[in-house]
Amino acid sequence: QLQRIDRMRSVRRTQRSRAGEILLRGEPTRVWREAVPGRRGGNRIEFRDNGIAVITSAESQGVPAAQSLERWLRKAARTGIEHYATVVADKLGVDIGRIYIMDQRTKWANCSTLRNLSFSWRIIMAPDSVLRYLVTHEVAHLAVPDHSRRFWLTVQSTCSDAERGRQWLAANGPRLMVDLNELFESDC
Repeated sequence: QLQRIDRMRSVRRTQRSRAGEILLRGEPTRVWREAVPGRRGGNRIEFRDNGIAVITSAESQGVPAAQSLERWLRKAARTGIEHYATVVADKLGVDIGRIYIMDQRTKWANCSTLRNLSFSWRIIMAPDSVLRYLVTHEVAHLAVPDHSRRFWLTVQSTCSDAERGRQWLAANGPRLMVDLNELFESDC
């Protein structure tokens, strides 16, 4: 297991993002910080002009822009995950304990023996097919707690694009491991 974890660390190493860009639902999306003189209150996130603007105070006091962006992405991830988890749980006739949105670095998602599901917030950056696959995979564990043939048949019958989501994640997963702080380094 320790050797496996060492291998995973090299795979899930934080990636350098293209300047001012992240993936959002699989699409390259421009991100920028707008400093507004005299602005009071916390940072605000706006989705406009096919990009994400982080509106901050010109004085740069308070919460860093990267932290505000991560909170916004976590909220978007929670909304999508909870919606789809409810749909899948109803289809499979299972009950979900709690849903956690975390910053996992060695797994994209997890299902606990307490029926709780944990997901990396970063899956909101992947295409919707990946989100649907990961949610289906974890909710299916509530019905079939192993990776048997029955489990994979349950996943396939519940999520028609599971294989596409799996393949995208295998090929592009490292692109989701970006350091949001780097997006705003040139602002400092």
